[in-house]
Formats: sequence, structure tokens, C-alpha cells
Amino acid sequence: MAIEDDGVDSRNVALANLMLSSEMVAEAIATEVKSQAEPDVEDLSSDHVLLKEVGRYAAYGLETECLWRWDIYKDGSHVQTGAALSLESAKRSVDHVLAFYGVRDVTTTEKTTDTASNADES
Repeated sequence: MAIEDDGVDSRNVALANLMLSSEMVAEAIATEVKSQAEPDVEDLSSDHVLLKEVGRYAAYGLETECLWRWDIYKDGSHVQTGAALSLESAKRSVDHVLAFYGVRDVTTTEKTTDTASNADES
């Protein structure tokens, strides 16, 4: 079965255009991400709500159309972003992330200590 040269060239051109298009999209996304760098704490709007502040970490939430976006800062510099469906779930998410970073709230530490001392007494 013979392949027509015209058909092969058309496919090669289409493939080359597709590759070029995907490279352009990737470059545009990278540029967009760079232009949307996370603001430092000082640059947050008054719409941001303080969710939690522990030691060197602070977490702020911002209500959007359909979810709560939360951002965690360490010493005023952005560390992580996340999203949750409600304010309460945003607070829980922040607690989990801060726990991952090794940050403990005073009440959490006290509960852990009390539990450990009770176990020793048994």
C-alpha cells in the first residue's frame, strides 16, 4: 500500500504545529505562574482572615466564590497554599499542614503531655 507524499507532509505539518502549540501553552503557563507569585503577609488585602498564628507561622484565609483559599506564611514569607469548601475545613487543613511542619499549638502540647503522664500512671 503506497502512502501519498501529500498526506504524510500534512500529518508532519500538523504534528509540528501541535508540538509548537503545546510549547507555547507551557511557556504561557510558566509566565502566568511567575506573574502570580504569592504575596508576602504585608501585601494581603483586608479581606483575608487570620485562621491561625503559632510561633513563626501565620495562616490566612480568603473566601472566594465557591471555596476558601488558605495561605501559610513563615516569618512573613509564603510557604504553602491550599483550598477548602468551608471556613471550618480550611482551619482543619491549616492545622494538619502546620502539624506536618512540626508546629504545635500550646493546647495540643498540653493534651499530649497529659495523655502521656496518664499512661505512665497506669
